[in-house]
Amino acid sequence: MLENGQTVDSVVRSNLALALNESGYSVLPQSAVAAANSPVIDVYIDEFWGWLTPGLETTLNTRISTTLELRSSETQESILVRTRQIRPFATNAAWIELFEKALNDYRNEVISIAPDLLEE
Repeated sequence: MLENGQTVDSVVRSNLALALNESGYSVLPQSAVAAANSPVIDVYIDEFWGWLTPGLETTLNTRISTTLELRSSETQESILVRTRQIRPFATNAAWIELFEKALNDYRNEVISIAPDLLEE
């Protein structure tokens, strides 16, 4: 389901950056962080996957789990997002819709925990 050149790392990074920007934080490229003396968040991707459960109707599932750690204080926040849809068929469009919903839910979770994570 990843587009050309995308990786799970790049998808999580871009969605995390979008959520932090929406929360009022600026996200710098890694090369500029040290010079700006900015907080650094280490991101550990625990799970990022989708699967289907066949039956009379097909159930599509996703699970995204990350741990975000503020390097300067070792403050950690875990994020777990699960999505599920019942469909007659597991089409590419259905998978894309499901992952888009999961990533939207992920961004909303990041927005909700950002103040706790970045408060020093």
